[in-house]
Parts: sequence; C-alpha cells; structure tokens
Amino acid sequence: MKEWLRACTVMLVRWWTHMYTRGLDAEIRRRRCAEIESDLWESLHDRENRRAAGMQILGRCARGAPADISWRLEQSATGGRIMRRKLTLASLTAFVVAGLLWSLASLSKPLPLPSLPSKPVPIYVERHKGPPPPPRPGPSWEEFVAKVNGKRR
Repeated sequence: MKEWLRACTVMLVRWWTHMYTRGLDAEIRRRRCAEIESDLWESLHDRENRRAAGMQILGRCARGAPADISWRLEQSATGGRIMRRKLTLASLTAFVVAGLLWSLASLSKPLPLPSLPSKPVPIYVERHKGPPPPPRPGPSWEEFVAKVNGKRR
C-alpha cells in the first residue's frame, strides 16, 4: 500500500476514534485513544505484514465499527437518540471514506504472490512388483510318511 494511502487510513481510524469517544469522561476517552494508538503502532511496525498493514487496519476499522458503537453506548449513561444519530452518521461517513480508500488501494499495484515451491524430490520410489510367488506346496501325508520311513513310492 502506498505511504499516502496508509497515512489516510491511519487518519481515518483516528478520526473515527475521536468521533465515537466524543462526549465521554476525559480519562475513559484518553485510555481508549491510547489503546487505538498502540494498536495502530503495532500494526504499522509489524515486520511480517508491513506492506499489507494499511489494508488490514482499514478492514479492522470497518469490521470493528459496530463494536465501537456498542462500546460507546455502554460507556454513556445518556445513550439517547441524539447520541445514536451522531454515531450512526459518523459510522456511515467512516464506511464511505473506508470504501473510497479501499477502492484507491485496489487500484494500486497488487502485492506479488509468493512463488510456488519446487517439485518435491521423492524420498522412496520403487516400482510395485507385486507379492512374491506362493511357496511350493509341501508333500502330502503319504509322501511324508514314506520319506520318514525311508520308503519312496
């Protein structure tokens, strides 16, 4: 993801956090914003997913918005109609902006796919020859008795 697109995604998350924590007690708001900032920092500095961090942050923001609204209404003792309207408007705006950023990100150069592994080297290959032939049948009882007694028929 391009740097400016990643920066726009981070700004969108910060704006969304600012919107749904507006009107809360200062300490609760500060703690929630610190949690989000910590999560953003970890996502942006993850070495394994550095290139896809912006898209992951954007997706998590979009998927987490309903939970954020629910959290906000739990925190607020006055979760009346006005607060719900403001949060609904803010969430709709965030979804539209997230959709625009997602569209812009999809127009940028896609991430290269990892190469396929080489053909595996067989450890043990042997042609199936079938089972060995059955053993020759032994002598009949009469032949055995005759052999033991030293007589041949």
